[in-house]
Amino acid sequence: MDWNREEKTLEDATRTINYIVKLQPNNDEGFNNVVGIELNDISHYLDKSLESIKLNEERNIIMGGMRVIETSETISIAGRNAQKIVCTEPGVNNDKFKKMEIDILAFNREYKTTYDTSSTELFQNYISTLKR
Repeated sequence: MDWNREEKTLEDATRTINYIVKLQPNNDEGFNNVVGIELNDISHYLDKSLESIKLNEERNIIMGGMRVIETSETISIAGRNAQKIVCTEPGVNNDKFKKMEIDILAFNREYKTTYDTSSTELFQNYISTLKR
């Protein structure tokens, strides 16, 4: 499958959040599916543990309104522990927006990958492409 890529890198090293790239399928459904990669500086955090990041991310999701956390689990990626969170929120026509976030911590940085869709059906359609 072809994907469109938009570079989002900021040339400001003082920023704590730097978006790196945004990807979308190169088709009519593309704008409804976004994969984002960002790099967050966590060197100033008192607690840089994966558990602390997990609790912070879950709190942000819940405080975001009608969002519901479906799953939150620790997984392994390239030999490093990572936190995978899948959440939903009410969408259009009784469907739900669905989002998956994976956080990996290394070198005083949080490497965050998000997959955000406008429906659970689209999430299921494209999730296998992301797992390759």
